[in-house]
Amino acid sequence: MASGNEYPMTYYVRIPELDADLTVKCVVEDQELYFPKEDEDEYNHYEGAASVSGTYGGKEVKGYTYVELVGDWSKK
Repeated sequence: MASGNEYPMTYYVRIPELDADLTVKCVVEDQELYFPKEDEDEYNHYEGAASVSGTYGGKEVKGYTYVELVGDWSKK
């Protein structure tokens, strides 16, 4: 990414109470909102489209979602 941040691109979501076991994958890697001003790294963040697949209530599911990651994702 332009900022040097390393954002996770795949997430595994398990919700036992809902019998949900899902995988969320970002569909485009470089969806970072980058603001190259000094001392303003807190504004850099990742926003973008993602796909969802897995099981919910014992049934196969597929869909789309939106991921937003804020915070310090730099390699310090």
